[in-house]
Amino acid sequence: MKNKSGGNQGQNTRIKNVLRCLIHTVGVTQFAYALYFDYKHVVIPSEISPLFKVFGGKLKFLTIWNVILQTLYFAISLLNDIFGSNETNPKKKPVIRVLKDYLLASVAFPVSMFVCLSFWGIWMVDRELVFPRALDPYFPTWLNHVMHTNILVFSALDMFFCFRQYPTRAKGITGLLFFMAGYLVWTFVIFYKSGMWVYPILNVLSWEQRGLFFAMSLVIVVGLYFVGEFLNSIIWKSELKQFEHSGKQQKKGGWKEKGDWHANKKGKKDNSGPDEASVRNKRDEQPRQGSKGGKLTKRKDSDRDK
Repeated sequence: MKNKSGGNQGQNTRIKNVLRCLIHTVGVTQFAYALYFDYKHVVIPSEISPLFKVFGGKLKFLTIWNVILQTLYFAISLLNDIFGSNETNPKKKPVIRVLKDYLLASVAFPVSMFVCLSFWGIWMVDRELVFPRALDPYFPTWLNHVMHTNILVFSALDMFFCFRQYPTRAKGITGLLFFMAGYLVWTFVIFYKSGMWVYPILNVLSWEQRGLFFAMSLVIVVGLYFVGEFLNSIIWKSELKQFEHSGKQQKKGGWKEKGDWHANKKGKKDNSGPDEASVRNKRDEQPRQGSKGGKLTKRKDSDRDK
């Protein structure tokens, strides 16, 4: 029974490894091709939307930032599948595994969720505020879904098939806020250089409303970080418990070894005590030079120390 159970477990592990490689291969391929196709073949005439010809090019959009991020993440994940480790608790995590886990938790997952949910949310209210119908002849539907739908689908698949321990919230949220603050500054640089806002929705808002819009966007994306952390804790509940238990055992073992060292040291001291005492007694019983009649006299501690 044990051999059969072990064989099934090994087979399940191999199947999961194949699925991980497949997800990461398809992910990096589709996102990289989407970037290539958008750069080479998607040309929006100035009369349709002058925004595409002004300062910043296509890098002005958070969607493009996110697709670049997803391409980088899935490439690192594929390299980890080949050269790194997907074990729950390896003895020593490869650097590429540490980078992969941090990148998804802190930036890749919450940003992909934010881009997908905000895009389709605004689209359902009024698509002209985010993706005008005039762009449809120039921007293929499949490309739109790769950039605004598949980003969430593949991040979710990776969440379900790849174990990770989330970083501390301070580290994870700090990385996320740096990324989002960088893009926020970039939007103001574009407005300063071109006099145009990146997204049409910003044109219909006042400055106070824009400030509220940006603040709410940051609050939402941080909230999505907690959503990812919660999902990870539910999906990998048993593995995380095992990981925490292993960490506690290692720490407890370390203290035990330290205690044993002190006990051994103390034992050695106690064991050597009688031997040292017997040697000193024999030495003390020897006749002192210059003593009368060669009588045995016990030396004083002061004499012994000389």
